[in-house]
Amino acid sequence: MALLNSGLKLSSSGSGASLGSITIATTADAAFPAISTSNNGAARVNTGGAAIFTVNPLAPSSGATYGTIVAGVGATLYVEYNANGQYRFDVLTGANAKTSPTLVSQWYNIGTEHTVGVNYNAINSPDKTDPASALITLAVDGRVAASQIVAFTSLSGGTGTGLSIGSFGTVGSAGNFNGYVDQYAVFKPGANLSPGEFANYTTDAASVANALTGHLETQTVAAAATPVGTIDNRDLFIEAHPGITATGNAGSNALTLAAAGSPEITAITFTPLTIGQSITIGARTVTAVSGTVSASDVAAAFSGTTL
Repeated sequence: MALLNSGLKLSSSGSGASLGSITIATTADAAFPAISTSNNGAARVNTGGAAIFTVNPLAPSSGATYGTIVAGVGATLYVEYNANGQYRFDVLTGANAKTSPTLVSQWYNIGTEHTVGVNYNAINSPDKTDPASALITLAVDGRVAASQIVAFTSLSGGTGTGLSIGSFGTVGSAGNFNGYVDQYAVFKPGANLSPGEFANYTTDAASVANALTGHLETQTVAAAATPVGTIDNRDLFIEAHPGITATGNAGSNALTLAAAGSPEITAITFTPLTIGQSITIGARTVTAVSGTVSASDVAAAFSGTTL
């Protein structure tokens, strides 16, 4: 999948050029098996689960809050959407509900690619008896997003098989994953990795230059345009915007702002300053130290000010 640059595109509808899900062929390669423990002579062998995905989630199906990446017996990895065009990675253990995830990441903008992984393994008991606890880790882009000690028995009982990426049920379900899948890697069940060691495997080495349109690893934030309108000096807010010049005429309380290279004009209307009041624009401050400063005098004082 990584050789495709854009990855395989999955859709909850499974229609057109998009797949509904990716099927893992063999049980040995299934994601997130049940945690287990067994005797091996005098030693105890504890197995866990670890899998890594590179994904680029797109907007969810209409009305969907979640998009399942993969559901296993021991854990489920899915994305959760908010109302601000963002998603985060959630992990639940066993058969817990999606509304109560065990681990969560920070929020990311929809349409951005990240490498995410989940790893869990038993915490060995010193007397070789069955362990009571396990450690589960969520890692994103080379860093530990969250890590927690949970009950050993909680990492089992899930209804998923871990053999279907992007779909936990019928194709067309609103909870299936929408987006690109670039990479899937599964670790041997017996691999016991610390949170930091495991996080190193989630460093996203994909090249931004090779990413296709709509499949970007970078985000661009555009500067807000200078607002048009009249505002009172008591509520004055001027967003930092290079090259804004203020001009005005003596005897008038109107001050005009113009941004270099921008056709937008903003008019600021001043009100008089009473004793003790002041206003600052750029590096210039006007303060009423005695009596009242008229609005026209305030405007005239800021004429020619560059922000």
